[in-house]
Amino acid sequence: MRYVYLDQNKWIDLAKAAAGRADGARFARALKMAKEQVRAGDLIFPLSAIHIIETAKSPRLEQRQILARLMTELSQGVVLRASSQMLEGYVDWAVREFYSKTTNESPPQHFARGVEAAFDFDIRQTLGIPERRAAALRSDLDSPEAWIDLLAFDHEAERKAGIDAVRTIGINAAKRSELVRAEAVAGGADLQTMRRAYGAGLTMQFLKPLEESLRAIGRSVQEWGAEGPDKLMEFWTLIPFLSVELELHTQKHWEKSKEWEANDVLDIGALSLAIPSCDVVVTERFWVNLITKRGLAERYNARVLYDVATMI
Repeated sequence: MRYVYLDQNKWIDLAKAAAGRADGARFARALKMAKEQVRAGDLIFPLSAIHIIETAKSPRLEQRQILARLMTELSQGVVLRASSQMLEGYVDWAVREFYSKTTNESPPQHFARGVEAAFDFDIRQTLGIPERRAAALRSDLDSPEAWIDLLAFDHEAERKAGIDAVRTIGINAAKRSELVRAEAVAGGADLQTMRRAYGAGLTMQFLKPLEESLRAIGRSVQEWGAEGPDKLMEFWTLIPFLSVELELHTQKHWEKSKEWEANDVLDIGALSLAIPSCDVVVTERFWVNLITKRGLAERYNARVLYDVATMI
């Protein structure tokens, strides 16, 4: 099985072809081949939480329905698990790898089924229902009909409120990133310094699970910190989605001619999941450029493209 991740705009390109639009004609062959290979069980186009959020932004219900049907058909209900759902397991695994401790455990699986995995929540706990009822609800929500309803989302007031909330988060994140970049530039920081600063930020952000994993093998955070900056940066490369996030975020800081935008943090979050997981990633030309500069395609053996017509 091969996995292909499409940026939202690339899904829209395929949807234009699916709708028979003239501006989608050049993508018709890729769409036909994609459908054939999905039906044959050779290809899957996994979705992420970002796709669900971005699909809601399409202003017309008809547009969302075309996208929803296409996404449901090509994803077959497979999603990329939220990074937060994998974090503790990955930190524990990475700590053992870092200190060459033998373990029978593998890193967490990146692919799953269901909206719970994409957004990292538990239906039973969220709704306060018995496990048997939660299991039945999970099964119902994993049907093609339910996925189409979720992605098309015909609830206008809630849709607009959700879009506004996500936009506000993105705008605030972009402002924070611009401030951090301005401070780094003013301080004369080079790219390596920016990378190390981001690595230090990851340590602070995930200190609690890191402490717990270190304690489990008889180590302390102080011992871990004494390994030195180069070794600690090496540690974060053991957690693929954080490694990609680190590289793309710092490289984006380094692209001083382009300001941070509201969607940039969402894009980095999606690509951080997709690049280490998928065989093919089709995204915007700007991100392809940054991915290439950081050598991420080669590191994770991913084919990274900007034109969905050439993906197959």
